[in-house]
Amino acid sequence: MQFYIGQKVRMLHDSGEGTVTTLVDKHHVEVDLGDDFPIDVHISEIIPIDASEYEYVQPEVPDDSEPGFSGPLGTQLFELSLAVTGSPSEGIKLFLLNPESQDYLYTCYPKVKHKYRCRAHGVVRAGKKEFLFSVSADELKQLKGLYFQLIPFKENSGPPVAVEVHELKWHKERLVEEPEFLSMLSDEGWLINLKKKEIDHSVTNFNTHEFLRVKGDAPVAKGVKVIDLHIEELVEYPHRMSAGDMLTKQLETVDKALSDAVIGNIGKLIFIHGVGTGVLKTEVRKKLKEHAQVRSFAKADPSAYGNGATEAHLI
Repeated sequence: MQFYIGQKVRMLHDSGEGTVTTLVDKHHVEVDLGDDFPIDVHISEIIPIDASEYEYVQPEVPDDSEPGFSGPLGTQLFELSLAVTGSPSEGIKLFLLNPESQDYLYTCYPKVKHKYRCRAHGVVRAGKKEFLFSVSADELKQLKGLYFQLIPFKENSGPPVAVEVHELKWHKERLVEEPEFLSMLSDEGWLINLKKKEIDHSVTNFNTHEFLRVKGDAPVAKGVKVIDLHIEELVEYPHRMSAGDMLTKQLETVDKALSDAVIGNIGKLIFIHGVGTGVLKTEVRKKLKEHAQVRSFAKADPSAYGNGATEAHLI
């Protein structure tokens, strides 16, 4: 069940109705019950009010046999996309590009330190672009994702439609590919389709500097993969688990990642374990020390992952 800011909800195991005021993370929201003191609740504890009364209408999708709607954008796009310009070292700018024949109401929530905070909202008209916000180099290092809520509409036409939700995971590898010239912005940058389901960029879009150079009969190049061990990234209802069960699940994830890396020819793993009490970090490094295929491990680059990550190099 997806929730959005302003949605009316009812408490399941307690009396009261309220309004969603903040998306805390994928599993928690803040709800105002009418006393101006929002409470943090798990999404399993609330349900939307009168959800069955809404008529959901699918937005129009362009026929693939027809050319993309170019208009003022000056490019052959087919679906709503995110454009990123600038550089990771100096800061970037984010734009929303709408090549479709309908307008969109949009809200964008960057995810930083497992919290979602609204940074941009408004309307992007058909065939137009909208500036979202800028991100400094330091802010970019902390960015973990971008959460979009979108409502397609045409003025004076049709009933209300469902809110579309699209979430992009963000990581160091997102902008390592060579930028392309984006004519609609008269600048170089990166284009990301918001509606296309993404493949795992942590495996496929790794930095080319992580490759071994292949010459003659040299071994095949190996990639890098990032594994986030925060428990809310691994299970749906972490609040129902004991501390011991959480640690067991996290270490099972480490074991699986190591096994998959050996099979998939991954040469480097980044384990994001956080700082906390240090228990998870200690147990992760213990496993790495005992694993036969791990050549070495050390603290991961703090400029990219903070102080809570360990990188492991495999044989």
